[in-house]
Amino acid sequence: MSNPHDSADAPKEWGKTLDDGTRFRITARRNLLDEEFISNVFGSDELYWTERMKPSDLSIMLDNSVTLGLYTESDLTDRKSITEGEVYQQIGLARLVTDKTTFAYLTDVFIENRYRGLGLGRWLMTTVQETVDAMPHLRRMMLLTSGSADTSVEGTIGTKIRFYEETLGLSVFVGSRGLVSMSGRGNVGRKKREQLEKR
Repeated sequence: MSNPHDSADAPKEWGKTLDDGTRFRITARRNLLDEEFISNVFGSDELYWTERMKPSDLSIMLDNSVTLGLYTESDLTDRKSITEGEVYQQIGLARLVTDKTTFAYLTDVFIENRYRGLGLGRWLMTTVQETVDAMPHLRRMMLLTSGSADTSVEGTIGTKIRFYEETLGLSVFVGSRGLVSMSGRGNVGRKKREQLEKR
């Protein structure tokens, strides 16, 4: 498997087709990211922690992070294409602020409302996990989310925490009602724990 961060290799891609034939693709290709779409998402109320940026600032941010774009795949000719005959429209993203070797911070997770409830969020998190798993010296992955450190809380608050626990294996590191920090040890931490357990 190629490292999705190695500039010598094309970024890894994932494809998915629903029962109704709708096709989706996830890729970390920088040139495919729809900056207008991302700017609009940042300016929406859903991503309350961010705001619309100047195009130049948005480009710098995307150039210096690993962003997994979620796209619908169709035959429309007015959309950006990766290869001939395959055309993509961005409908979501998940951004990793990372040194691509030891640390990754997950932020800006978003899927358009009309595409929710199709299992795409869990699939997107699977690709995030595969992306960080490709970092052999990863020490820790982290994220911040609104909610409560009490995972028994029902509704949206508890659901968010459980979602990241189930999909990424993260656990609450510190938090109170309102903002929660979640983290999980990477490959390095797992290897060392296994070695210590054998002693």
